[in-house]
Amino acid sequence: MIAYILRRLGYAVFVVWGAVTIIFVVMRFVPGDPALAMLGPTATAEQVAATRVRLGLDRPVLLQYSSFIGRSLTLDFGDSYRLGGPAIGHVFDRMPATLLLALSSTAFALLVGFPLGVAAAGKPGGALDGLISRASLVGQALPTFWTGIMLILLFARTLRLLPSAGASTWQHLVLPTVALGLPFLSIVVRLVSSGLLDVLSENYVRVARSKGLKESRVFYVHAVRNMLLPVVTVVGLQLGTLIGGAVIVETVFAWPGVGRLLIDSIQNRDYPVVQGATAVLAAVFVILNLLVDVVYTWLDPRVRLTGGA
Repeated sequence: MIAYILRRLGYAVFVVWGAVTIIFVVMRFVPGDPALAMLGPTATAEQVAATRVRLGLDRPVLLQYSSFIGRSLTLDFGDSYRLGGPAIGHVFDRMPATLLLALSSTAFALLVGFPLGVAAAGKPGGALDGLISRASLVGQALPTFWTGIMLILLFARTLRLLPSAGASTWQHLVLPTVALGLPFLSIVVRLVSSGLLDVLSENYVRVARSKGLKESRVFYVHAVRNMLLPVVTVVGLQLGTLIGGAVIVETVFAWPGVGRLLIDSIQNRDYPVVQGATAVLAAVFVILNLLVDVVYTWLDPRVRLTGGA
């Protein structure tokens, strides 16, 4: 187990390195000058040139990259061009808001999606199963930005029940949670429903019933636990996706998370913040994948993680 985890952490370093390298190259090819973005359109050519020298943007790209990689090993991505202060500090300041949104969306998807999936599997082919299945397909297909806008128009502008932007109270969390969690909810419904149908047809479930065990015990002890493996996989991967994919929702609802910071920094050509945010999000995604593999061993004793896995 320990050898496996260490090996995966070694892979994680390469994944994060690849992510920050790609964003480093892409940002250098995006049109726009960070120095001009800082100074504004009224700046003179001399002022822009002096600012580029001060930021180190006048050096060859390879020298900028080697310096960037060396400093990033100590989480030093430089100072933000627009906000001032260490870029990684701004990312960490925004991370709690993004984690809160991702976790609340995951909880919403599981608390609503799991019972709906169980209900759909209870009477396969019935009217309720058809309704839940079709609704889950629609929920998964809807674009997140469109869902967010519709929620704002309905609950914030028309009914005036919930705020449309900000993060000062728990009410501000409701609409972003629903918008971000709705596609995940649809995935959970379909996964739970199909997983239960497969498990309930297994021989060990028939044997448990033949022994006279209560249906509730057969369902929750034998069926649900063995159905959890694919659910855990999707939850772990989807949580990482939610953290990285919260960019759109945070922008629509003006949620003060890493996603909104990333968009603002890209628009302002704030290289240090973009690179720091990318590194953090990549690291979170890789760590969540590792945790999913470890949880496997608890849910299914047949799964063993070894150094050669």
